[in-house]
Amino acid sequence: MKCLDCEKDITPAESFKGRCGKCHAVFLEARARGKTVDELKAEQAEKRKEDQNIRKLQAEKALRPLRISEALRKIILTTETAHNLPVSERLEIVAAEVVVGMNVFKDILAGVRNVVGGRSNTIQTALKDIRLQALDELRSEAARVGADAVVGVSLDYQEIGATGSTMLFVIASGTAVKLEKEALNTSEA
Repeated sequence: MKCLDCEKDITPAESFKGRCGKCHAVFLEARARGKTVDELKAEQAEKRKEDQNIRKLQAEKALRPLRISEALRKIILTTETAHNLPVSERLEIVAAEVVVGMNVFKDILAGVRNVVGGRSNTIQTALKDIRLQALDELRSEAARVGADAVVGVSLDYQEIGATGSTMLFVIASGTAVKLEKEALNTSEA
């Protein structure tokens, strides 16, 4: 026996009013929407084509190299304003998150340092690295929205994980802003 719509070979047990399961589902959906099977298939094909175009545009945008301006490389402030930094437009809040797992040896060394006291260079180095990574990602997010600077930057550090498996988590957030043209020219000079 063959399906009425796609002509796939089906057994009588697989037949739903002469259709395979897939074609019968399409038939029922078309009937529920008050359309013919052909109209529904054409609509679905058009929707798939639109979805493919959207995914293609998103992929092209993701592959485009980000140009981080010199001003954005330099201007990351913890304050909302600065007297020599005239903001022309606040674009949006940007954020970056970095989670880094501490390896077992660093955990052991930090545990020993915790018992005997003193500074832990391994933890300090790890914190510095993830802070720099978070700020770099924050710059990238700001560049993605076309910002010249990020103001009101806040850094939040957390430790997550069960005993014996430490992960460090840093969130950097701030407001992406556009600067007035004169300020932009002097900051890039």
